[in-house]
Amino acid sequence: MAKCTYCKCQISDGRALEVCDRCGVAVWGPKMFKAIQGNMNEAQAKGDLDQGGNGRD
Repeated sequence: MAKCTYCKCQISDGRALEVCDRCGVAVWGPKMFKAIQGNMNEAQAKGDLDQGGNGRD
């Protein structure tokens, strides 16, 4: 399990953003956090968050 960047509670490993819902809303507010989550999930689905490789698969 992954841990929230802010409060260190356990969150699921598949999340694109390593911040729990409670901390995300507290930091960015509900509307902005929802937008950030949506953009991060979309980028993850496209494979844009896969870093560290050399681009040759």
